[in-house]
Amino acid sequence: MPIEDIFSATQEIAKFHPRFARNRDFADGEEAVKAKRKTYLPAANPADDLETYLSHLFRTRFFPAATKTLQGWVGLIKRKPDQLNTSSAIITTLCQLLTPDYLTSEELTEWVIRETLITNFTGLLVDHPSKDGFTGLSAANAIEQGYRPYVAGYTGESILELRPGLVGGKRQLVRVRLLEDEGNTVRELMVNSGVYQVRLWHRENDQIVAGPIYTPLVNGKALGEIPFVLVSTSDKLSPQPSLLQHVVDLNLQLYIQQGC
Repeated sequence: MPIEDIFSATQEIAKFHPRFARNRDFADGEEAVKAKRKTYLPAANPADDLETYLSHLFRTRFFPAATKTLQGWVGLIKRKPDQLNTSSAIITTLCQLLTPDYLTSEELTEWVIRETLITNFTGLLVDHPSKDGFTGLSAANAIEQGYRPYVAGYTGESILELRPGLVGGKRQLVRVRLLEDEGNTVRELMVNSGVYQVRLWHRENDQIVAGPIYTPLVNGKALGEIPFVLVSTSDKLSPQPSLLQHVVDLNLQLYIQQGC
């Protein structure tokens, strides 16, 4: 792959990005939809000037069907608190700060549910910081110092590539590219000779710079697979229609009819 393409999604994934954007706008409601103006609401008369169109846009009623449906689904799924089936005090503690941005397990599961209902293409990566950034680590103080495994969540737009392959006679992911840092970093995950490795690519002064390849260790040992999971209603590694998609399409039709 050319270096300039490292920040681009594969064609199979990229063709779903407009659908992701539409689903998100209607999930966010009237303000997000009307901010896109003629993307969703055509002018009543092609000859209308901007002032006339904006007046038409303001008067057109919008019913937040997709928003209400999404809220209802999330509420039904989360009507009871999550249950953690473990007696481990360490795992219970980790679940209070489960992600790099300090979400709890309850907050993470709600985010995953919402994202998956919108795009049906959500990623979860289990990662662990390198010991190089810590001093005086011990089993007693590791969690307090921030040396702990965490689960990072990725939206559908942040998943650039999912490539399967055969490792040890078993089909699994052999290359994953994930967009981070507001589009300025790509995390490349790969399996080389049966060993899981990571490389970070950065945008610096209009150039793409590749970082070194490193091998994450768990209990002093390398992993044999990429610790990434795609959350979807399908077993396929490509985007599939989401549960909210048809509600969004109907919501758009009703919005256009209101404008007429």
